[in-house]
Amino acid sequence: MISGSYTKSLTFFKGLGHGKFAEGKPITKKDGKPISTDYAQTPCMGDWDGDGDYDIAMGVIMGPVKLYRNNGDMTFGDGEEFKLNGTSIQAPDGGPCIVDWDGDGVLDLLLGDDTGNVSFYKGTAKGSVDLSYDKENGFVIPMQRQEDAWKARKLDPNSPTGFSPAKPGARTKPYAADWNGDGKLDLLVGDYIQLEKPAQKLSAEDQKKLKALERQHAELMRKMSICQQRLGNAALKSLDKKNFSELEQSQMGAYGKAYQKEAQRDNEYQRVIKKYSALYPEIAKLKPQAEGTGVVWVYLRK
Repeated sequence: MISGSYTKSLTFFKGLGHGKFAEGKPITKKDGKPISTDYAQTPCMGDWDGDGDYDIAMGVIMGPVKLYRNNGDMTFGDGEEFKLNGTSIQAPDGGPCIVDWDGDGVLDLLLGDDTGNVSFYKGTAKGSVDLSYDKENGFVIPMQRQEDAWKARKLDPNSPTGFSPAKPGARTKPYAADWNGDGKLDLLVGDYIQLEKPAQKLSAEDQKKLKALERQHAELMRKMSICQQRLGNAALKSLDKKNFSELEQSQMGAYGKAYQKEAQRDNEYQRVIKKYSALYPEIAKLKPQAEGTGVVWVYLRK
């Protein structure tokens, strides 16, 4: 089994049988360095080039989706960007799945992202990172607006899922398998959603306390916005850019890394984050916050 993580490199866990695994070991390049240092790594394995060993397709929090070819000795080459018409395929919070979705003998790429959609990129030739995309049939599941993906779900006893809207949230992660045994590949999609909690009755004293906490929260959010603007400008400057609109798609990954670097050394931003982390639980005691969770959806192939 391999696993990605938010802050560290990919890890390989050797199966020992009976549901047990050996201690994890990092997946590296020939020189022993991690194959990627990007945040929120989501890997998928498959023999992309048909040479008999597993390669890795990987999405990250911000930047292009890449292929890492297996060297045949449990090490991997440098990442190659998947491309569409010569342009890198970008997917914030990308979740790739390697599969021959259309059954033509060439592996394709299913790709989830932070919008809650799952897209189908058709493989053009064995081993090639150049993919094609059909605008008519490019979305494997119905397209939705990004704001709907991140909208908190309300508890709804009349919904078959127990909440509404009853559709995938953000950060979709697809996987293909014959779920119902009819010989056709179906689609399983994991996601991230937020579930609202019912409001609770508060005493007059608690209401007063909550208002004071919310004023502190508003002030911290104001300061955080100022910090984030400063961090963004510093990250842009490091790339010789003045505005976010000047960034090319291929530079998004570098921008994300530069932003994180600035955030880690910005003392004011770190102070605001620390205060926010302490304040949030106090507010949550009096005003239940939306709870982050995930759902796995099954889409049966027609």
